[in-house]
Amino acid sequence: MGKVWKALSVVLLAAPIAWYFAGSIPAGNQSRKTVVRYMAWGYPAQLKTDRELIKVFESQPENSDIAVEFIMAPMQSYYDKVQLMLASGTAPDVIRVNPDHFASYVRLGFFKDLEPFMQADATYNPDDIFKVARDRALYKGHHYGVGVLFTTMLCYYNKTLFQKAGVKDPWQRYEEHKWDWDDFLEAAKSLTVYDSDGRPIQYGTNIRGGVDNLCKFILGRGGQLVSPDGKLSLVNSPIAVDCVSWMNDLVWKWHVSPTLTQSALSVFEFESGRIAMELDSSGESPRLRESITSFLWDVAPCPGTGNGRMPSHESHVLVMNAAAKEPEGAWRFMKFMTSPVAERILGCKLRRCIPTRRSVAFSEEYLSADRAPYNMRAFIAGVDDPQQQIVYDPKWSEWTLEWRAHLDELFLGTKSPRQAMDEAAANIDLILSGETD
Repeated sequence: MGKVWKALSVVLLAAPIAWYFAGSIPAGNQSRKTVVRYMAWGYPAQLKTDRELIKVFESQPENSDIAVEFIMAPMQSYYDKVQLMLASGTAPDVIRVNPDHFASYVRLGFFKDLEPFMQADATYNPDDIFKVARDRALYKGHHYGVGVLFTTMLCYYNKTLFQKAGVKDPWQRYEEHKWDWDDFLEAAKSLTVYDSDGRPIQYGTNIRGGVDNLCKFILGRGGQLVSPDGKLSLVNSPIAVDCVSWMNDLVWKWHVSPTLTQSALSVFEFESGRIAMELDSSGESPRLRESITSFLWDVAPCPGTGNGRMPSHESHVLVMNAAAKEPEGAWRFMKFMTSPVAERILGCKLRRCIPTRRSVAFSEEYLSADRAPYNMRAFIAGVDDPQQQIVYDPKWSEWTLEWRAHLDELFLGTKSPRQAMDEAAANIDLILSGETD
């Protein structure tokens, strides 16, 4: 964060903020209504969903006095704009952020404590919201946001390939309580096919997901990424190295996963029908539902371990600017965005994400599906189990970038797991101690 804010102080002297007003509602409407400014990122389909939700909110009689000004930005430049607006005092009332950015910004005092709003609002029912979604917005015991776009890690699998090979698929194994990492590897081996010349025709899995998957894999096996005091990297701890080695072996020992080079060529992707299983976010489901037409597919929970389940559920955070001009209106909009009405639209109608409210997530409306994925219970499997969540320290973005570089060297086959992680840990320690430039 240090480098970002040093650079930002220079940018602020000259950076125009006229673009901030892009997408605002007509002046006539502003004069008649309270204007709540809301900022979010997303692809066109995602932004369309936000616009639809805003229309529903504004159409409710109790919200007839509020107009929502929607400020949109592409993901690649989103946080540059968020930082600029927060630092310059031009940030909107409500902002959607990733959990790692929430952790960075809340420490700097940019977000408003929502406890007073929650406690004063008799219509707000936090007990209906999954604890893991609530906890992501906690800071020093107080809620500084509300969980939205609730997701989980899933095992996507090509049902057609499993049926053709006569192999039990992940969902069948999960229902029989025989779905751990050994079962995953067994299935990957059974579904990997090479031709007579030793060239791969299809792979059982791939290592797509990188740092995100690996972090959760390590946590699920009882490991940690950084010491409790945040001063030392633990990516070269015995558990972490064992996890990294296991994932690396999928490529170089068991040959059930394409190399990074093969993956980069887009030949072996889940959509191609040449990958039997892939671990990825539940947020990929709407895209795959539209793009896959040549084979049957479905989902299952990620495999478990003897030490517990891979922590998978994660939530983005909707926050209120500490300097919000319309805090009461902002709270009403935030409450709506986590209401059963909004969650039925997002989760049941559009299948955009998992409902954070158990009353919606466990409803027949959500659990029934007329097209893939059909195993909707996989999305909420283990949601109430204790989960070791990733702790996003202030230098998370910086040190994970360093870690990713060493992981790439490992997965390219140029270094051993021990060498790559020892070198990564040494460099990460310098970052955590603030000794880098």
